[in-house]
Amino acid sequence: MQKPQTTRRALLRSLFATGMTLFMPVITQCSRKRALESLNTTPYAEEKTEGTNPGTIKEDELNNPAVTYCPRKCTLESLNIIPRAEWKAVEPNLEAAEENGVYDPQTNPAGWLVYTQPLTEVLNTIIVHHSALPLSDGPLEIQYKHMKQKGFADIGYNFIIDEVGQIYEGRNINTRGAHTGGHNTGTVGIVLLGNFEETTPPEIQLVALKTLGQCLKDEFNNITHLAGHRDFQPEVTVCPGKNLETLLPNLSIELGLDFGIEGYISPQLLLNTQ
Repeated sequence: MQKPQTTRRALLRSLFATGMTLFMPVITQCSRKRALESLNTTPYAEEKTEGTNPGTIKEDELNNPAVTYCPRKCTLESLNIIPRAEWKAVEPNLEAAEENGVYDPQTNPAGWLVYTQPLTEVLNTIIVHHSALPLSDGPLEIQYKHMKQKGFADIGYNFIIDEVGQIYEGRNINTRGAHTGGHNTGTVGIVLLGNFEETTPPEIQLVALKTLGQCLKDEFNNITHLAGHRDFQPEVTVCPGKNLETLLPNLSIELGLDFGIEGYISPQLLLNTQ
């Protein structure tokens, strides 16, 4: 006897009953068709007309075209981000040559900067990179190269995404990164493992990038722009590689962000150090 197939209606009803969450691609437009794509958030019913209580679902709502199903806002805590301790990150070296000591606006403007303002006021742009290294070189290898070869105090990126879509915690997001020369203050550096001058990023890696971008935008609502590394420094790099760079304008649209460098704010204005 064949096992009966689980219907979409039964699956949705089960999800709402159990409070399960899903890890599937982020959606930018709520629709019944995409109800099962709610990423790491519990879907809820949202009536297009007045009078419906979000968070409830009625028997007849599954087939009601007036009802859409939308994800709640995403936060970084809702994502399964692999913490630094798990990939055995070493502690930052605040005496590193390129970030020699703690930030001081007058005597050490390039120093290790922990933001004192709320991140909702500081972060404005997501900058996408590729590692341009073998896939075997993960967060720990990148951290070693950044600290031992480039003189950084820590890994320069805030987040790392591997080829199977796993997201790793990099440099603490409360701390200024070291990933885009002259444009690190107020930006979030995300690196995808791989060399995308030579290959194309796999779909699962792009889904993770979109997921992370959506959560960053939702949690830090002052983020307005997304760009590739080479958009800021076209004279010195091809990062994130042509096969990823060409995807970024459309990704920006899907996330509701502007594409480009215009959202960047200089440290003097952002940190009020003029």
